[in-house]
Amino acid sequence: MKHNNRHSRFYTPLFVVAIVVLLASCKSTKLVPEDEQLLNKLEVTSDNPKVSEGDLMPSIKQKPNRKTLGLFRFHLSAYNLFHTKDTSKHPPKWFNRIGEVVGEPPEIYEPSLRYKSKKNLENYLQQRGYYDARVEDTLIVNKKNKKKVKLKYIIRTGEVYIINNLTYDITDPFVEDIILADTANSLLHEGMVFDSEKLLKERERIVNVMKNNGYYYFTSENIHYYADTTNTPHSVDVKLTIKKSFEADRYFLEEIFTPQDIKNVYFYINFDRGAYAVDKEKYLQSLDTVEYKGYYFLIDGEMKIRKDVILQANYIKPGQQYNKENVTSTQKHFASLGQFKLITINFQENKDQRKEVWNAENPYLDAHIYLSPSLRQSYSVTAEGTNSSGNYGLAGVVTYQNRNLLRGAEQFSTTLMGSLQTLTGTEEQEYLLNTFEFGAEIKLDVPKLMVPFQSERFVKQHDPETNFSLSFNHQNRPDYTRTLGNANFGYTWYSKNDNFRHSINPIEYYTVKIFDFDDGFRQQIDSLYIRYSFQNQLITAVSYDMLFNNQNIRKIQDYWYIWMNLETSGNLLRGLGSPLELQQNEANAYSLFDLEFAQYVKADVDLRYTQMIDKANSVVYRLYLGGGIPYGNSTQGLPFVKKYYIGGANSIRAWQVRTLGPGSYSGGALFNQIADMKLLFNLEYRFDIISFLEGALFVDAGNIWALDPSDDREGALFEFDRFYKEVALGTGLGFRMDFSFFILRFDFGMPLYNPAFPENERWLAEFDELNFNDFTLNFGIGYPF
Repeated sequence: MKHNNRHSRFYTPLFVVAIVVLLASCKSTKLVPEDEQLLNKLEVTSDNPKVSEGDLMPSIKQKPNRKTLGLFRFHLSAYNLFHTKDTSKHPPKWFNRIGEVVGEPPEIYEPSLRYKSKKNLENYLQQRGYYDARVEDTLIVNKKNKKKVKLKYIIRTGEVYIINNLTYDITDPFVEDIILADTANSLLHEGMVFDSEKLLKERERIVNVMKNNGYYYFTSENIHYYADTTNTPHSVDVKLTIKKSFEADRYFLEEIFTPQDIKNVYFYINFDRGAYAVDKEKYLQSLDTVEYKGYYFLIDGEMKIRKDVILQANYIKPGQQYNKENVTSTQKHFASLGQFKLITINFQENKDQRKEVWNAENPYLDAHIYLSPSLRQSYSVTAEGTNSSGNYGLAGVVTYQNRNLLRGAEQFSTTLMGSLQTLTGTEEQEYLLNTFEFGAEIKLDVPKLMVPFQSERFVKQHDPETNFSLSFNHQNRPDYTRTLGNANFGYTWYSKNDNFRHSINPIEYYTVKIFDFDDGFRQQIDSLYIRYSFQNQLITAVSYDMLFNNQNIRKIQDYWYIWMNLETSGNLLRGLGSPLELQQNEANAYSLFDLEFAQYVKADVDLRYTQMIDKANSVVYRLYLGGGIPYGNSTQGLPFVKKYYIGGANSIRAWQVRTLGPGSYSGGALFNQIADMKLLFNLEYRFDIISFLEGALFVDAGNIWALDPSDDREGALFEFDRFYKEVALGTGLGFRMDFSFFILRFDFGMPLYNPAFPENERWLAEFDELNFNDFTLNFGIGYPF
């Protein structure tokens, strides 16, 4: 029997190998017509290390079929597998559709695209300042298979052109003052490479500078460059010219630019785009117009949000100069309120006043801000089935949300949840044991700082919130019953560029009460340090966390996600213990409400780096490190709800949640494995399979450890001379279904190194009892990290 289990570990790998071999066996040129060739390889080389292959690839019009994992052409093989004949000559059948969905047809070599690619490369190099660059293209036919060709581009850049002199020619003296005062931020300077892309970006930068200084009508058409290469070899004299018009027949017209001021600001509340499109004039006449604090509110129906909330999110003010940054900030802050599904900001010339200068722009603008409301109230019901190590369960969640509870854009939500799970009994108890859980949570987010003194400037720049939450959870297990209560009050604010989010919670209150202990379970843990985790607890914490995220969803670029948290508890109560005459036990620990309150310090760091290879491939790295140390009033260790666990869908996916560690400890299957410290590393390669299906290969490593020397679980303590031997290792394959509004995820994890086994039997080759039950299926919504 042992022999069969031992060999069962090879079944799944052999199945995977069989599939790969089947796909690989499909000849890549199977569907290539006789008189055509498959573009099998593409090679681009450059004699200049400053011009990389990655920079050049976007200019190439034709590329070979993509490779999965950078090794084999899965999509081409899949296409060939389900296409026995060329469908251009034979009608496609139902099984051909599978190949069209999963695979991609062979990339047939096109001579015209080869010529276009060469021209694109030459143009790109010239734009980068390499005007003497030469591109050689060569087509190489495969000797073994004449239907396969390799296309090779050899780049010789030559000497780059440098900006020798940079001068400005600006006819308007006011504009000249603005531009010259901002040259410290200029992207152009003498001695740099004459790069056309930098010229375009400097053009955009100047337009933004002008628009932020009131010049609404200023565009890139008002900026021209003149380049002279005749003075010095491989150098360019650049003149940047700014004029109102470069048309010769308009040169005699007014050349002075006119800045714009905001005359009136109109807010269109509950704006109905459909009615506006049908009959604009009739719809506008039906709106109620109210003037408030110098602004005009045009209201369709009932005003369900206070006017001051609208003004708090607005940066465009009457009497101020037009500023593009104010427009962007207004759009962003209205969106952050969560009240509007569509936000449109338009500017129109003020019809009542006009500057009496021939051909000058209107100096006054009216701002029109159209706000179409989103759904104010909503509810959702979700249900899911669970299977955890053979234990089946059912869970349900009901959520109600109100996005404008008190007419101040307050985000209110309440959640009710319940779950039931069957737990397999022991050898002595073969019947099923049920665990039942229910709970509720109430949250309220107010879009301002609720403090005695509040700076309007801070509110405008940092978009702050005040957060309240209350929750209660009741867990009824066969071995014990537990209730958890939580109350939280805190503040959240953002940096100017939105990359940083800061949160501080001056009040976090937790209570944990445990009762109805099973006698058998009590006896099992009574001699262990972990028994302290199953006692009543009181936590009064203060915490601060910072989140940094520089992802730009509009660009394919690498990005960081960094979260850091610092938390402490019980210090104030400990200091007031004697003055308040709190009760004190034999260990000199104070009690409040007959509960020994916790005193500890805890810190966490979560580092994630996403490397974007291209649109279809990326690699994500993650490092998590956290730890907590009890002291002072905590005579029973770190509180249960503040301890760490590992395993599960977002951690080490080869183990079920809370079943790994701490350290090399291997006992206690009936209760959750928790500890004082956590180390976790994840590496995941993500790749597209078909339009809505993504794949992932991952490696997870980590464990939890105890830091308190009183923890008597064998192998649980963290020790520098052995902790690296106790880092568990798992790997696996995942699939993600991207349905736009959410991602459904399935991950299959397999253990490679298990520290709970004897030291010489921890690697996969020594897992004599490994079988299909050891392959863990994890289900989740969204990416794991």
